[in-house]
Amino acid sequence: MTKKISFVLLTITFSFASAAWAAPGDLIVNVPLAVPGNGVSVANNCAGEIYYTHTNAVLYKMNAAGTDLGSVSITNVAGGAPVVIDEMAWDESRQILWGQEHGSNPVDVYQINAATGVATFSFSAIMTTSLGTFRDGIAYDGTDDSLWLTGDVSDTVEHYTTGGAFISQITPLNGGGGTLGSISGITVGNGDLLYLGRNGAVEIVQVQKSDGAFLSSFASPFGTRDEGLECDAFSFSPLLALWSREFDSPGDITAIEIEPGTCACGGVEIPPVEGTFTVNKEFSDNNAGSVTVTLSCSSGNIVANGLSASEGSPAVFSVIGFTQGATCTATESDTPGYSENDSDCQDNDPINGSCTMVNTLDIVESEVTPVPTTGYIALAILILLLGSIGVLMTVRQR
Repeated sequence: MTKKISFVLLTITFSFASAAWAAPGDLIVNVPLAVPGNGVSVANNCAGEIYYTHTNAVLYKMNAAGTDLGSVSITNVAGGAPVVIDEMAWDESRQILWGQEHGSNPVDVYQINAATGVATFSFSAIMTTSLGTFRDGIAYDGTDDSLWLTGDVSDTVEHYTTGGAFISQITPLNGGGGTLGSISGITVGNGDLLYLGRNGAVEIVQVQKSDGAFLSSFASPFGTRDEGLECDAFSFSPLLALWSREFDSPGDITAIEIEPGTCACGGVEIPPVEGTFTVNKEFSDNNAGSVTVTLSCSSGNIVANGLSASEGSPAVFSVIGFTQGATCTATESDTPGYSENDSDCQDNDPINGSCTMVNTLDIVESEVTPVPTTGYIALAILILLLGSIGVLMTVRQR
């Protein structure tokens, strides 16, 4: 009996945890690395491709499901020597990765072509030094085309132009107003915001990038060090995700839910993708009436649903935030006296496409009471008798 009760309680607890999966700081998923190994790097472009490295001068690529998308060797454009890169950040405007060279101190920053692996030295971050050999924190900021760097287990965060000029240094604070400390991972949020991972603290912290003032924090749902951080607005849409990677978890990376609108892919806040879907209406008898149309799409948000459609006045839906290749289907309200044919709107047409719903007037047959055959015979006999009587009367009159 005790075992049975324990099992039921465990099941209820698990179901509750699953139902609550919708809060900032919650675990979205742990994804196995396509090629496992120790490292601190994770970056992703705005098409759902995730990049990571180990300590072997190779750039690996996969998707959010962990599917291997190949790899390239990282080589210096000046001479072709291998370059070992630790933490990276995606730059959507240039379509390149910014990366820190393993073991460099001060930190050497490179631009890496994600397709070829060719690395071009950019600058030495003279104000950023680090413990050990792994270089953890770098983030691209598209609002002013700059970079934010932090050393491993650092008290400070440095701000540089992409040309390497030092801008400023902040000392992030904790909730009590003291020095936060133990900073490793970093990514840029929208507005006056930085996300920071902390070595051994099992915590991700939000601070103001202008002065390091504490904003909020949440417990890291899986890791303990959060050495590589990167925003992903694509892979789990409509959820906004923060990827986290750390050296002590060589087999996977973690996607963490964060507040909507607090960061953007590649350091650039990209306007939501907008499109339309048109549903036309036809009646076989040119009825001027209308129907209510409901749209359903494979991704994105429908601005207003349940629109009216009639002949010559289609329902035009607005869809925002959808992913490439998204499709839609449509259904309509019942129209008494008509047969509905919605098949053209059920074959997953692409957004910015259209479909047509056709209603055919039902034909109602009139009910006519048939005259029995015996009735026809009796009528014929009656006519014959009447005719005979008429003949006899004529004869007598003569």
